[in-house]
Amino acid sequence: MRILKLILPRLLFVVLLFLLCNFFYARYFWPDELKKHAPLVMQVRNLSDSADVLYFGESSNTSFNPFTDTLTQSMSQFLQGYLPDRRVRDITHSGYHSGMFLALMELIPEKSPVRSVVVTMNLRNCGPAAIHTTLEPYMQKQKVYYSNRMPLLSRLFLSMKYYDNRDSMERERLKFRAWRTENIQYSGVKHSYRNARDWYDAVKYSDEAGLNRRKRILADDYIKAFAFVLDENNPRMADFDAMVKLAANRGWKLVFNLVPENMEYADSLLGEAMTAQIRYNRDFLVQRYHGRGAVVVDNLEVARGTEFTDQFWTTEHVNGRVRQACARNLAKAILGAEPFPLQWEQNNWPNPAVLQPMADTLLGIQPLR
Repeated sequence: MRILKLILPRLLFVVLLFLLCNFFYARYFWPDELKKHAPLVMQVRNLSDSADVLYFGESSNTSFNPFTDTLTQSMSQFLQGYLPDRRVRDITHSGYHSGMFLALMELIPEKSPVRSVVVTMNLRNCGPAAIHTTLEPYMQKQKVYYSNRMPLLSRLFLSMKYYDNRDSMERERLKFRAWRTENIQYSGVKHSYRNARDWYDAVKYSDEAGLNRRKRILADDYIKAFAFVLDENNPRMADFDAMVKLAANRGWKLVFNLVPENMEYADSLLGEAMTAQIRYNRDFLVQRYHGRGAVVVDNLEVARGTEFTDQFWTTEHVNGRVRQACARNLAKAILGAEPFPLQWEQNNWPNPAVLQPMADTLLGIQPLR
């Protein structure tokens, strides 16, 4: 009892001192730190006060094709055109994935007028190449700022690097281990490869596919990006599950935007073996979340191969026609009916028959007519 009497006053003093320091830190230092290192925090709080629909996206939302697009509007801006009676706002950050979107969604004030939340569902981000990206420490550091804990405690976590800050060498090791050891077989599989390493070695060191060097490099990128099998143990599933629960608690209509992938090039490079793998994972996501308090808008195959801006890399950057088509599908899901006819004041629509250099020569795909 005597020891307790000695400890309790000191412990109480430490707690009160911490609370006092937190008050001054939160009032005089934390706002400037947020502006410098995590501007999206204030953006979420400000935009959610004036939004009926909040769109969370990465570069697929805002990127446009400088060679073909006469309309450079983002998907969220096209969505606003289809929903003229609703206020659509977007929170966009290149490279972000479901874990980052979830942290930002949790910052939306409970009294916000937001009724619908659209979240980008990027299939490529579910694979080992994205999960173990060397950009992850930067994002995990930002995620500390996105928490609702006391600012001084967050500052202590940042100072001690109390977040997932594994270095690039460790992440590369984890990525290559996943390619070497994770099973990519599934029911109805269209290939005999056990893992991604077996697959890209077969393509890299064999001429059976009839690929030249540039095509082999691109085929290698597709294998590393999409040769995986989704299941409930994938870390992205925990993020999406938490979003569904959060949306149910807040009364939001949650819409997942499954963004386009270049299925034509995947088929031209690797055949049905790759397209079936991608579609299997697509079907897993649609079946898992459709009807569980969320709507999955399947935009996976709305784009032709030549409508992707990046012709020699696996990205979700598409031209204006595709962005508009994705937005229309999202609007239909939000409304549960046909959306408002989109009317823009423009001279002409993007012409998908006008291709960027080498877009129609890489794989021999004919231009759109």
